[in-house]
Amino acid sequence: MLVDQGQDDRHLEAFLAECVHESLANYQLANSVFLCERLYAACPTETNAHLLATCYYRSKQAHRAYSVLRGATSSQCRYLFALCCYDLKRLPEAERALAGAGAGATPPAPPPAAAEPRAGAPPSTPASDVP
Repeated sequence: MLVDQGQDDRHLEAFLAECVHESLANYQLANSVFLCERLYAACPTETNAHLLATCYYRSKQAHRAYSVLRGATSSQCRYLFALCCYDLKRLPEAERALAGAGAGATPPAPPPAAAEPRAGAPPSTPASDVP
């Protein structure tokens, strides 16, 4: 009897994901990283990328979680990516991730430096003239 390969992959994915969650719940971080690396290698979905990044992040490996999540688009991945950026002192990148721009996006243009006064408006007083 032949078994559908796709069905085997789905069962393997579900089993490994369950084992990873159980390892995380029991603070077996090295085990969770090991299992989740196998899971992500077999089924590289964004959900599994988030789970792997979670394992890395909880294991104090923010640089690895950062690499896994770079370019991810879901809100939960962007949030974890922003936490990694914060830990790695990449604050502008964390801000872009939280704003929804994602990793690798170009930063938004800065606001204009000084707006021209409207016609008929009184000129503004420079701060140096204020007592």
